[in-house]
Amino acid sequence: IGSGAFSYCSNLTSMTIPSTVTELGTSTFSNCRALQTVTFTGNLVKHLPENLFYYCTKLQNFEIPNGVETIGGSVFGYCGLLTEITVPEGVTFLPNNVFESAKHLEEVILPSTLTKIGEDAFKDCVKLQAPELPEGLATIGASAFSGNTAMKSIAFPKSLTVIGGSAFDKCTGLTEVSFQEGVTNLDSYAFQKCTALTEVQLPDSITTLGQRVFEGCTALESINYPKSLNKVDYWGSIF
Repeated sequence: IGSGAFSYCSNLTSMTIPSTVTELGTSTFSNCRALQTVTFTGNLVKHLPENLFYYCTKLQNFEIPNGVETIGGSVFGYCGLLTEITVPEGVTFLPNNVFESAKHLEEVILPSTLTKIGEDAFKDCVKLQAPELPEGLATIGASAFSGNTAMKSIAFPKSLTVIGGSAFDKCTGLTEVSFQEGVTNLDSYAFQKCTALTEVQLPDSITTLGQRVFEGCTALESINYPKSLNKVDYWGSIF
């Protein structure tokens, strides 16, 4: 199915993808604002291309086919009624903006194969509860979970080494953050304005703290200074 084939089809409400389809073009269904349901009858599609369902604001019933191995950027961006999604095993990377502003998204099940979450991947998913992050995940990109106000707690796997800038910025409901040995970098503004966060226990694996990592964390009462820490960006302080 070619790029943009059904883009801006304003009256399209449902679509069944035949089992013979092997490839979808970019923006195939973008801005189909009445589209509610898309069903794949086969597992031959290996890639969900960029902007596939971008701004399908009424899409609420969708299951990623088990055959999918890669996902493009902004595939589900602004899919405002999508409530849950399971990312199939085999997917290693969630790209930039993939679920940005999916404002009713509450649950995401991530595969054990995931190694990287891209920038703005879940930005402004205001109802999203913290997903279980798999062992093997190494990087959380900048602003990946920024603005997720419903998130109460997050536990990081041992494999995680980098938490990008503003990754959890404005997660105002976040009260608990659980680190394990392995994280080395907290980039600038990583937990900025997490106003419910009261205590942080940083692991001894931390070597670098960016500027204003905890700026605006007005309830923060306790934080430790890891013995391994060898670089703190003091410009503007970390608080």
